[in-house]
Amino acid sequence: MGKSAGLTGGVRKGSCVMQKKAKTRMLSALIAAAMMCSLYTPTFAAPAGSGVTGSITATLRIDYTQRLDELQRRGVQVELRKNGQTVGCVPLWEAGTHNVGAAYQAQVWVKSPDGGELNNGGRWPGYLEVSVGGLPQGTYDLVFTGRGYTSYTETVTLKNHSQHITLGTGDSTFTLGDVNGDGKVDEKDRAGVSAALRSSRKEDLQQYDLSGEGRIDILDLAYVNRLMSAQGKAEVVDTVLLAPPVDLAAMKSQMEKEGTTITGDLGDIFADNGQGVTLAADEGDIVLPLTFSEEVDTQEIRIISPVGNGAVQAGTMVVET
Repeated sequence: MGKSAGLTGGVRKGSCVMQKKAKTRMLSALIAAAMMCSLYTPTFAAPAGSGVTGSITATLRIDYTQRLDELQRRGVQVELRKNGQTVGCVPLWEAGTHNVGAAYQAQVWVKSPDGGELNNGGRWPGYLEVSVGGLPQGTYDLVFTGRGYTSYTETVTLKNHSQHITLGTGDSTFTLGDVNGDGKVDEKDRAGVSAALRSSRKEDLQQYDLSGEGRIDILDLAYVNRLMSAQGKAEVVDTVLLAPPVDLAAMKSQMEKEGTTITGDLGDIFADNGQGVTLAADEGDIVLPLTFSEEVDTQEIRIISPVGNGAVQAGTMVVET
């Protein structure tokens, strides 16, 4: 009886360096989860020149406690731009799937301080995460904005890898405390909060109640006072390898010599296009000879197989150097 299998595959690369010791392990786990859980499978994109696409993921740390409805009220969002033109905007406080312009979709996760999903009724998030997939290679700007924060723009290039950006409301990127909207957190902001302490006026609460607790108190003043000296930059790391340097013609030739029948385009194994490939052999194992023409630094290799008839039941990976 012959063997057959349908599959797609993937390789991922990445590591992270944190700025704040208290959240090093948690953020590492969050980035790893983002790399493991993509809306867009398979995890390899097509070879260069065949419609290569990738994803941009951003994790925003909520370094100073704020209620979720306060983040919503302050309109915390990210705008995606390409070639200086707006592609679309995504509200970071609203979990779920969002359209980014007419061509793309983004997934937003609202996470608790320990990195898990924020339960229904949960009001104090620790992280907001967004991922936009299916993006063609090129250079993009992510513009983070919200009332009471210094706006921040990060430029990333999708070339060989997808990208993951990490920033926080407590570092010198998307800094909380710019209550007067002049683009920086300074003595003027501190003076404004100080003058509004214990005020119950609606307009004052909207401007100076940074935590969202419904009052202007010493906590809000402490936020601004601390963030006047905020330091730290955004971290950008490579994740999914977009264009693996595999010689597909040589791969196909070798597989056919060994008796493997290929149905479909072998390049679809690596393509982010929803297409699969069926491999069949009358006898012996089905071998995928992935020989790289240049050095590839990887952290994970993933094989995605369909459930049910034709699924890969077992296998062995051999890494040769």
